[in-house]
Amino acid sequence: MIGIDFASAQKQALLAAANAQSIADGEKVGRRDKPSTLGVNPVCKVVAYIRNVRQGTDAAANYLASGDVDEDTELYRAVAKLASGQTLSQGEYALVAAASKESPRLTTALQMYGSSVSQRSSQRCDLSECVQNFSLSKSLKVQGGSCQLRIQVDSEDVARGIGLGDQFYIYLDEQCIFWGMCMEVTYPDEWNIDFTINDSMWYLKNQLVWIQNKPTTLDAMFTSICDQLALPCVRPATIPVALKPRVETNATAMSLLQNAIDETMYYGGRLFAIRMNPAALELIEVQGEDKQGVTLDVIEAMTSFSATQSIQNETYNEVRVFANNSGGTLKAYTLQDLPFMERFGILRYQEVCNNAIIREGDLDKMLAVTKYPTGDLRFDIVGVVNLFPADVIRLMESVYVTHDISYNYDDAGYKMTVTCARWQKPSSEQLFDKWDFSQEYAQAKHLKW
Repeated sequence: MIGIDFASAQKQALLAAANAQSIADGEKVGRRDKPSTLGVNPVCKVVAYIRNVRQGTDAAANYLASGDVDEDTELYRAVAKLASGQTLSQGEYALVAAASKESPRLTTALQMYGSSVSQRSSQRCDLSECVQNFSLSKSLKVQGGSCQLRIQVDSEDVARGIGLGDQFYIYLDEQCIFWGMCMEVTYPDEWNIDFTINDSMWYLKNQLVWIQNKPTTLDAMFTSICDQLALPCVRPATIPVALKPRVETNATAMSLLQNAIDETMYYGGRLFAIRMNPAALELIEVQGEDKQGVTLDVIEAMTSFSATQSIQNETYNEVRVFANNSGGTLKAYTLQDLPFMERFGILRYQEVCNNAIIREGDLDKMLAVTKYPTGDLRFDIVGVVNLFPADVIRLMESVYVTHDISYNYDDAGYKMTVTCARWQKPSSEQLFDKWDFSQEYAQAKHLKW
C-alpha cells in the first residue's frame, strides 16, 4: 500500500501535533468501562484549557512591536533577524544577549534560538457556573463528535480569553462524556459566547491521494491514514479481511475509512468502528452476537420512541459481483438466498471490482450480513445515559448496537436522543423475525407498574 502525504507534510504534522487531543494535567479522563445510567439532573462540569504555544520568533517579534528598541539600530536589526528565523553572527548574538537581561521576551527568544520546538503551556478555566446550554452529538459513522456550547460571562471574566485551539472537557457526575477542541467562536451579544467544539476525528475531513495497488486490510489503512495526518492512534490488531485495491485522488480520510469499514463488514461479517478515546483514535470491533449487551433500564425515562423494520435500504437477498481477477474480462459471481427472495422479491446488491480477487465464501459472508430486514430504534429520554457509539445494549427483549447519540442541556434540564440498530438473531424455527418494539415496551411498562 502506498499513501501519498501532503506536500507540506512537516507543517501539517506540527500543526496536528500542537492540536492533538491529550489528557490534561489533573483531570480524570479515564476510559469508561461500560454504559451506565446517570441521574435525571447530574452535576455538570465544563473545563477549558486556554493553551499557549510560543516560539522564539514570536517572542522576538513581540519585542520589536513594543517599540523598546526603535532607537538602537544595531539591536533592532539583530532582533529582526531573530524574529525572521535567520542565523545571528557572534556579535549580534552577544548584543541580543546583553539586552535580554532587561527583557523577558528576548530571554525567551534566545532560549529557543535555533530550535524548532515550541513551548506549550495551558491555563485551566472552570466554566461550570457559566454554562447556559449545550448540545452534543456522536455517531457510529466516521465523522467524529461535536458540541455547541453557550456560556454567559461578564466583561472581566477569564473565560473571554478562550479561543480557537483551546481544549474543552465536559463531565456529568464526574464522568467525562466529551473532550475536544474549539474550532469556532461566536459572540451573539455582549454577555454570551458560543463555542463549536470537535474531537480529533474532525481532522479526518482532510483530503488524501490514496494509491493502493494491492489488497490491504482495515487496520493497515487506519494506521497509515492516522500517520499521514499526524493523529495519535491506538495501533489495532491485524484484521484478516482483504480489501480491494483502490486509487482515490480526491477523497477524504473519513470516506476512505468508512468505505473500508463497510467493505470489511460485507466481506468479513465483522463490524468495526472508530472511537475517540481520551488520548487517541481507536479502531474497535463491535461485539454483540455472542453477548447480551449492557442492560439499560430507561423505560420510565422514555418520553417517545420510533421503531422501524424495513427492507427498503441495506437489505439484499441476491449478491452479484463482477470481478477482474487477472486484468482480463470481468467475471460474474452471483449468490442468492431463495427463501428470502421468495418472501421479499429480488433485492439485489451489485458491484464491479477491478483487479480484485473474489474468494470462495466471500459472497456467503456478504449475504449473511445483508439479507435480514433492518431494525432501527430511536428513543428520547429525560436524563442522561453515559453511552458511546458502538456500545452494545439491551432494551427489554432485544439487543442493539448504538449508532447516533445526542445530548441537550438547558434550563429545563437534560434530554437525550439515541438511535440504534437491532442485532439480527432469527431462530431456526422462525426464519423471518417479526419485531414489535411497541409490544415489548408495553409489556415492560406493565411489569414496572
